Amino acid sequence: MEDLLASLGFGYKMTEFIFYLALGGIILTAYFIFEFRLFRIKWRKRFLRRTLNRRLWQGIIAHILVLLSSSAFVTAFEKGFLSPEKLLESPFSTYPRAFLALLVPSLVIQGWEMGAPLTFAGEFVAVIATVYFFINGITRIGTEIFLILHNIFMQRRSSVNVAGHYLICGWNSRLDDIVRQLTEPALGERRKPIVLLANKDYEDSVRRLIDKYDDYWREIEAVYGSMSHVEDLKDACAQFANSILIVPPEWSKQPDQEVLFCALALKKIFDEEKLDTRPNIIAKVNDAVFAD
Repeated sequence: MEDLLASLGFGYKMTEFIFYLALGGIILTAYFIFEFRLFRIKWRKRFLRRTLNRRLWQGIIAHILVLLSSSAFVTAFEKGFLSPEKLLESPFSTYPRAFLALLVPSLVIQGWEMGAPLTFAGEFVAVIATVYFFINGITRIGTEIFLILHNIFMQRRSSVNVAGHYLICGWNSRLDDIVRQLTEPALGERRKPIVLLANKDYEDSVRRLIDKYDDYWREIEAVYGSMSHVEDLKDACAQFANSILIVPPEWSKQPDQEVLFCALALKKIFDEEKLDTRPNIIAKVNDAVFAD
């Protein structure tokens, strides 16, 4: 049988040819199962949800499966269609060598570092795999990594490192007057910084306010988030503030409740920190019912 296949142009070691061809088919089948079935299920278990339902991990798993299957296919074609002499010259003559040769383009850095396959079928598979690596590496893995790094950078950027400052929670049209009064020389302590905690939707308005009143003597910083979230308040160093002013946010349909939720979140922070001296808190409400 091997002599007949050899006369038709096949190389030697047909057992290995069939083995790697079957291996590539099995791994490729697993790829399709993950891609079109497992990735689409809304998993309840936390571990599965954080892996199979996350685009980054979906891209990594798919990347690895395609790398393993394409390496097996290229190895099979090189072993099946090359003579023993030609096979020794191929950088894809064994599965480990094929894996390493395809590993570099799978990282979307450059072409085949170790050379190209010597068979047309092997080169065709390698080209298809490389195109997939490039598309998947950019659209899923690269994009998600960029978003993660961007979120980390923005989170660090959105937090401040101050103490003894004025913290203003919320945003409304009167905030300009409030900041102007806090920057008046008559208040003394002109160097005391001001931190504004406002919704992200008001970033442009906050930036204009900071540009208007920020100067060498008075530092004004902004943290964007929710005034009722503990983590956002901690980013604004609420536990280290000298005074905290809570204003009813104009974006809310129930601004007084937002003020109440902010006060409760601050109380939770102060209880956790077990502070000896707590900041002075001034809260403005529209309904006298919430004043108590």
